[in-house]
Amino acid sequence: MTPPRAVTIDTSVWIPFLRTREYARTVDPLIAAGRAWVHSVALLELYAGTANPADARAVDAIRLAAESLGRFYHPGVEDLILAGRVLSYWSRLRGRVRPRDHSHDLLIAIGAARTGGTLLTANARDMRRWATVIARRSGLRLSVIAARQVPTEGFRFSLGIEASSEASRLSESCPRSRPSAHRGVTG
Repeated sequence: MTPPRAVTIDTSVWIPFLRTREYARTVDPLIAAGRAWVHSVALLELYAGTANPADARAVDAIRLAAESLGRFYHPGVEDLILAGRVLSYWSRLRGRVRPRDHSHDLLIAIGAARTGGTLLTANARDMRRWATVIARRSGLRLSVIAARQVPTEGFRFSLGIEASSEASRLSESCPRSRPSAHRGVTG
């Protein structure tokens, strides 16, 4: 298997990472190697869940690191059109769906497909469904990695990650403290 060159980290991974450092053995090496992509929709969800200035600073650190490395993705018009078409198609297959229940996941999945084709998520079942529908409707390919299935021992080696000094410095600036108990958005 070829190591993923770029990995978009889903909100479902960022939230526990920020709260308790869950997935740190997976996320830290991706950040350090400059391979972690941050989607603007994930930032929206993370900021919506902030309960105090410390929470906001933690999300700011992620945003600033992603921007400085050129690893920040914001959906364009084409992504919005594709997400709408996928929702329309899904509705025809499964009956009426509420776009607000699925649009964030769809936009993150589309962005992941456009930035390297790999999405790290704790919501693999739903994201694999969207990956299949996105591929059928657009030809975009997306590999979904379940966060709990990623090996923790030897992960750095298995992805062939070599951290650059700039990426390592930015990884160290990412928060290590637990945000407040406010649950906010769950992704």
